[in-house]
Amino acid sequence: MEKFADIIKVFLEKHLLPTVLAVVGALISTALIPTDYLLIKKLGLTMFEILAFCICFVLIEALREIFKIIKNMYYKHQNKVLKRKRIEEENKKSCENLWEIIDNMSIQDYEYLLELLKTNNEPITVRGDFFGGLFSTNWVHQTIIKTAEERDEYSPITNLPKGSIGFSIPHRIIVPATKQYILKDDIYKLLRYSYDNYGKISNFSRNHVINKEEQTNGQP
Repeated sequence: MEKFADIIKVFLEKHLLPTVLAVVGALISTALIPTDYLLIKKLGLTMFEILAFCICFVLIEALREIFKIIKNMYYKHQNKVLKRKRIEEENKKSCENLWEIIDNMSIQDYEYLLELLKTNNEPITVRGDFFGGLFSTNWVHQTIIKTAEERDEYSPITNLPKGSIGFSIPHRIIVPATKQYILKDDIYKLLRYSYDNYGKISNFSRNHVINKEEQTNGQP
C-alpha cells in the first residue's frame, strides 16, 4: 500500500484532479471486484490497485484530451463563422459605397463597367482623351497603343463652274491617341463580387434607361 501511496503522491503534485478521480475509480473497482478475482490473485491487491489506478488515469486523461480537441474544433469553427460574417458585412458596406458612386456615373460609364464585367476585364479600346468620367478616374489602368499624330487632310472644292478643274485644299488635323483601359484589380474584384452576390453594380438598374436611349437613337 505504501508503494501505491508513493505513486499517488507523485501524480498529485502534477495532476491533482485527474489523480483524485483515478484514485476514486481505482477504489471503486477494487471494492466491486471480488478478492478471489484471478487478476488479483496473480498480481496481488496492491499491484491490482495500481493497475486500476493507471487504467482510470489514462481513461480520464484521454477523455480530457478528446474534450480539448472538440472544444478547439468548436472554437475554430465559431471563429471561421464570425470571420466570414465580418468579411461579408465589410464587403456589403464596400458594395454599398460602390453603388452610391456608380449611381452618379453617366450611362456611358455604366455601360463600360458592364462590358468590362462581361469580358472579364478585357481591355476597352477608345480614341481620344477623357476629361471626367470613368476613364479619367483612379479606377482604371491605361496604356497608349497608338500615339496622337498630325496629318494632312484634303477637302475637295465643290460648286465649281462647269469645265473648271477641281482641286483639294489641304489642312492639318490632329488624330487623337488610341488607348486601352482596364479596371484595377481591386475595383474589378469588388464589382464582380457585387454582381455575383447581389446581381447588380448600383442601387438602380439602368437597363431600361439604356434600352430607351438605344430606341431613341435608332429613330430616324
